Amino acid sequence: MKRIILGLLIGAFSTGVVMAEPPYVEVYYIDMPKSDCFKRAEASMKEAGFLLKKSTWAGYDRVAFKDDYKAVVSCVEDKKVAVIIVAGPVYKTADQYASTIKENFKYWIKKE
Repeated sequence: MKRIILGLLIGAFSTGVVMAEPPYVEVYYIDMPKSDCFKRAEASMKEAGFLLKKSTWAGYDRVAFKDDYKAVVSCVEDKKVAVIIVAGPVYKTADQYASTIKENFKYWIKKE
């Protein structure tokens, strides 16, 4: 009898386990001729429809969110490169958002 009750309890609790799908990630690198990477990153993500989240920024990156997607632009100024990363539940959409941010970044470089 104890084994039956124990089995039922284990079965009841094990159904509450949730398995989450890992996010899809797309990464682009872009040459950065000037040191105003953060301004370009912010403008590029806003232009792509992302909401900037200043509370999550570290000293070397900018972070923004759009629906279930997270975008990060890391500025590696000593290497003169920006790393654009977008993660989310659908690869095609993550790739599209990352590509859009990259193209926006290029636009801000050309604009100067």
